[in-house]
Amino acid sequence: MIRLLLPSLFLILSLRAIAQDEGPAVARARFDRPNSVTVAGGISRVFNKNVGDYTRGTNAEVSFLRRLNKLVSVGAFVSTSSFNYDPAKTPSSPNPNDLYKGFDLDLRIESTSNLTYRDQFAIPENYDFPHGFQLTLEGGNVSLTTIGANIKLNLIPVSDKIPVSIYLLARPFAAISKRADVSGSGKMFLYQAKVESGQFVITNDDKWYPTRYTEEWGPDGYPSLKGVTVLTGGLHVGPGIELMPSSPLSVYVQALLGYTMPVSFVSTGSYAKTTGSYTNPEFPIVKKGFPALSLQAGVTYNF
Repeated sequence: MIRLLLPSLFLILSLRAIAQDEGPAVARARFDRPNSVTVAGGISRVFNKNVGDYTRGTNAEVSFLRRLNKLVSVGAFVSTSSFNYDPAKTPSSPNPNDLYKGFDLDLRIESTSNLTYRDQFAIPENYDFPHGFQLTLEGGNVSLTTIGANIKLNLIPVSDKIPVSIYLLARPFAAISKRADVSGSGKMFLYQAKVESGQFVITNDDKWYPTRYTEEWGPDGYPSLKGVTVLTGGLHVGPGIELMPSSPLSVYVQALLGYTMPVSFVSTGSYAKTTGSYTNPEFPIVKKGFPALSLQAGVTYNF
């Protein structure tokens, strides 16, 4: 944000001198066009640790403003933004830190059969099967369609001296949030144990070994993974800078911090790395607030 504003302030100082050459008719043109329609787009980034399975997104918007005076403009806007699930959050090449770990008195050898290790092998009675699951997911993309009020406060008043304005925006909005279906697979690993030459071997070597147990994840077997649509709302706030020459067109850049009230999204980081989480019927879905920072560039038509 600071990197954006410092060059902007330098630009303002430079343009102040240039603006001295504007004639009265040229400067007056800015006041004779109180209405504006803008089109903008850019990139978004989620933040806060509870939004751990999404990183970057994209956004686009159309807005209308009417200037009430040199400081305040009001209007409305419509915008869309989308965030793709980041597969790196559930890596397919596991290390022990990626596994959802736990203990059990017995385990099934395969997900397609009820045969267990104790059924098939001579297992010590006190052996408690330390094991873990590696989860790999895809899908779960989140999209937001918003409509709301648009309130603009010019920190540098619209002036016949300076064709640049620094401003703040406040945008309360209503939104429709959609999360796509989630799918994936889970694979079980045993700690310090494996099947070798038809025998169950306890290795005592501090290693994790893959097993034959795998399962497919999807909306059919896990209802919480089915896509959902949520009606919600929130607020965007943030600064921007606009270059307003005497022509009907102006350009701007802005940074908006947005908070959307609870929506449904994938957040494996909201659950402990335990088999209890892995078998939780809601895992890995949460319904929480969704914070995001959007950087946008746009064009305005003034009339």
